[in-house]
Amino acid sequence: MKSEEIKLNDLKKVAKELNELLFAESTPEEKINVKVAEPELKALIVEAFGLLEEGELETMSKLAQGIHEAIMPTDEDVEEDQENDEEDEEEIEEEKPVKKSTKKEPIKETPAPKKGKKQVEPEPEPEDEEEIEEEQPVKKAEKKSGNKQTSTPGKGPGIIAKIVECVEKAGKKGISREEIHAILIKTFPDRDAASMMKTIKVQVPARINKEKWAVQTVSEGFYKKA
Repeated sequence: MKSEEIKLNDLKKVAKELNELLFAESTPEEKINVKVAEPELKALIVEAFGLLEEGELETMSKLAQGIHEAIMPTDEDVEEDQENDEEDEEEIEEEKPVKKSTKKEPIKETPAPKKGKKQVEPEPEPEDEEEIEEEQPVKKAEKKSGNKQTSTPGKGPGIIAKIVECVEKAGKKGISREEIHAILIKTFPDRDAASMMKTIKVQVPARINKEKWAVQTVSEGFYKKA
């Protein structure tokens, strides 16, 4: 089954099936709300699929298994985002400016003439003056190259780190997956938008709950750090 072939009624059937399997003893607020819009319902189902224990998916209907295969992000999608995050961190390390130590060369001094019977005033040596003039543009070039290194801007955090940051900094009202997605699109314009939304659904709230810290569901589809 392809993602675009999934109908709203099919999503509602699977949501009810998940409610019976996972949230039979839960309050109505904790269960999947089948009355929400299709994108939000799909996101809630993805979150619930992430809570299934090993072997539980096989006990569900063929419709549920087909929808699971169609909408759940693969491990390759998550690994790709993690690899991209690691590459970003490596680039940040490589772009850190390295201070260049430059030593000033001493200017040659003209030796004083030896005293003799006949004292003749020494003529200035043109070679020394040329060396002094040559040293000045070298210093300017060194300053310019130093400015270029220090002005190189570093990159921000990776996709997963940005998702965690959005939830952590969310206010009392929390933040929705759609709002996080909009932030990621602005922050990472070169990344695939659909792939980033899959990563958000994996991370919020199940993966962050498991690997980072507790996530509180403030209201329907809105999350914040507990």
